[in-house]
Amino acid sequence: MPNLSRSVQECTSPEMKRSVLVAVAVAAVHFVLQCAAFTIGFDAGMARFDQGGPASLVERAARLILAVASFPLASLAMHGGGGLRVAAQWFVVLANSLLWGMAAAGAAWGLGHAQRRVPWL
Repeated sequence: MPNLSRSVQECTSPEMKRSVLVAVAVAAVHFVLQCAAFTIGFDAGMARFDQGGPASLVERAARLILAVASFPLASLAMHGGGGLRVAAQWFVVLANSLLWGMAAAGAAWGLGHAQRRVPWL
């Protein structure tokens, strides 16, 4: 039988708390950035639609940021599902932000772990 108290201690270690904090912070920033890019791009697109001109630099930049930020889950949902309900769409957007946060926390943990193992890094 595994030692449960040791597992609980590992989950509450400062390193684990730091990883969770990094994941949540990156996910929150990512979610806000993704929503802001969508809102700015939509607003600029509607203004262009009313005037009939070419896409502005702001609209192109917002579309680029949204395309990068929505990768991989949201872009797969847009191209694959198409007919998702609103609640499911928000779930995909939130899950995508959490995925980015977990990836950033994993990268931060890996870099910190590598620096402890290899003294010259």
